[in-house]
Amino acid sequence: MANNPYVNKVDKADGTTIMDITDTTAVEGDVETGKVFYKASGARSIGTGSGGTGKLDQIAAYEEYSASSTYDLNDVVVINSRIWQCTTPISTPEEWTESHWTETSIDEQKADRADVEEITNVCVEADVTIASTDWSNTSPYTYTWYNNAVGANSKIVVLLNDGAESAGIEDFTYDKVTGGVQFTTDELPTGNLPLHIQIVEVVEMESYDIDIPVTIAANAWSVTSPYTYTYTDARITDGCSVEVYFANGAENCDVRLLDYAKGTNSVTITADVLPAQSLPVIIHVENMESTGVAPLTASEVSTDAVTGQTTVQGVLGALVNGKADKVSGATSGNIAKLDSNGNLADSGFTLGVSVPSDAVFTDTVTEVLNVLNSDSTTSALSAAQGKALNGNFANLDGTNVVSDCNTVTTAGKMFVIRWDATTLHSPYNESKTTKASGVILSYFSSSATGIQYGMASGDALFMRKYENSTWSSWDELATQWTYINQLQTVNNSLQFPSDAKEILFVQYNSGGGTIFSSLCVPNSSMPSAFAIYSEAGHAVISRSSNTLTLTDNTNSSIIKVYYK
Repeated sequence: MANNPYVNKVDKADGTTIMDITDTTAVEGDVETGKVFYKASGARSIGTGSGGTGKLDQIAAYEEYSASSTYDLNDVVVINSRIWQCTTPISTPEEWTESHWTETSIDEQKADRADVEEITNVCVEADVTIASTDWSNTSPYTYTWYNNAVGANSKIVVLLNDGAESAGIEDFTYDKVTGGVQFTTDELPTGNLPLHIQIVEVVEMESYDIDIPVTIAANAWSVTSPYTYTYTDARITDGCSVEVYFANGAENCDVRLLDYAKGTNSVTITADVLPAQSLPVIIHVENMESTGVAPLTASEVSTDAVTGQTTVQGVLGALVNGKADKVSGATSGNIAKLDSNGNLADSGFTLGVSVPSDAVFTDTVTEVLNVLNSDSTTSALSAAQGKALNGNFANLDGTNVVSDCNTVTTAGKMFVIRWDATTLHSPYNESKTTKASGVILSYFSSSATGIQYGMASGDALFMRKYENSTWSSWDELATQWTYINQLQTVNNSLQFPSDAKEILFVQYNSGGGTIFSSLCVPNSSMPSAFAIYSEAGHAVISRSSNTLTLTDNTNSSIIKVYYK
């Protein structure tokens, strides 16, 4: 045995053989893909055959037992390819305890769940290779594979791919966790573990069998042969089967043979003769489709065979038979609406009044234009043009402070801009005004010709031109004269501001008439005295620094003084 690393025969001490697989002829292709088996040589191998859809596949619909999970009574799990049903609820996770379980089979489970059909759909399949370096560093060694398809109703099936034996481990377990699958082994894998993972969604469809008692009145049948009666019920769907039986009391009717055919939400019954009396029957409906509510029982349903009206009793009857128009204070003919609590309420509107009777409802497509030169009265303006318009308004609102007045030269557009103490080439920057803030109106007819007007509150109006690509200096166009006071008495003096650029004198002579005279006073180099002449005499005013003094005043003229 020392030279053979595999075991193919095990004997007891007395020589009795416990296991002998030396006569097996199984090879990989004979065994389902992913299943572990042993060859005649004793070598452990994994099947590569196509497999099938037998009981081994059906076992995959049940979860493997997990020592970290809790289980309710009648829960079903798989352990060592055997199916077990829980007989003792397990509220605290525990290692496998066989006494808490009873072994069952797939056939028994199907018999116990005769009212439930499981439809399994493999929604995700993935080949995953867990590298030896992917596992956690301490025992038990774990690895979690995440996939968004793993949900609350998912079942996980894991198969071994070719090369799984190279992982160097005997077995592992796996459990579903939030958003993924966690694999656990007590041995640290030394090689890669290739797996095939299936995420299976299980949908349970509830079935029900109901017997609907119907009494068919004699006058409810068709009057000509074949004599037929059609019963309508929404529970008779494409996925159900229908049978019709005679009920108690049918012996009093002369009908002896019934035929029936299922239709869309209906069953048509045919009698061999035209019944002369009412005929009681039972319509048996067997449905495998989930309805979301419990099926109705025969005692809850009664049907009028003449009118075909079905009445439902109990809680469901309140839903089926209840009227949806019971709104307190509602006006007949008004349209219903839902209030803030989700209840029906009177909207106060009617189709006949609120909407004209000749109204035509059509799909209207409004053309969106991305231009500003259209005359259309039915088109809409694009957002891009709205942005362009807003940009144009921004150029005219006077809130745009520029860093250099020479840069506002766009041809064909008018701009209203502001200057501040830092703006280059403004009237303030060129010492034309003491106002550190003002507004400029700028317009260029071409890239080489333009004009700008500058103004500040309480100050002059300035203008400069741009010709042949050259700017002129700012020129003062108009300035408001400021009245200082008047002189009449000799040696009377007046002060004028140090920033005054020009002084205006208006002399009123006693003999009538006025004489205007002005003198520029930019600095102290101006003449120290000057005369204002009149028709009947003259007055002399001298200046010293920022002071004006009347030194001679023939005929006592009144002299008013202004500056700018």
